[in-house]
Amino acid sequence: MTSEALLLEAKALNPGQIPCELIQSEAMNYYNQAQVHIQAKQYEIANSLLIQSIQIFQNSIECFNGFLN
Repeated sequence: MTSEALLLEAKALNPGQIPCELIQSEAMNYYNQAQVHIQAKQYEIANSLLIQSIQIFQNSIECFNGFLN
């Protein structure tokens, strides 16, 4: 599930709350998957997952910044 989809789902479940932690958790899942692929020497897959993880972490930072402002 994408960070945007998680955000929309969480907003529907908890109106008025910003679920930045869900977005951050999704990024960690991608990062952990990348680590598994690195250990298996599947570097192309790992690279793709790391790029996605970084992008999602950036989304979580933007979410937290939006929440704090």
